[in-house]
Amino acid sequence: MAGRGDAQDGTAHFCTVVARDTVDADFAQHRQRFLTEQGYAYRIIDAAEAPLEGRR
Repeated sequence: MAGRGDAQDGTAHFCTVVARDTVDADFAQHRQRFLTEQGYAYRIIDAAEAPLEGRR
């Protein structure tokens, strides 16, 4: 995945890792609402779907 401003097509991606049932999950929910209100697409994936290197 390209970093901020690195993509050739002008897109950028923002990724965050949040554990369930934590204070961070509450902040992430507010962030999701804000991004949606600003017109950004937002997708939540489960850890099992995450493309992590070295996963067994």
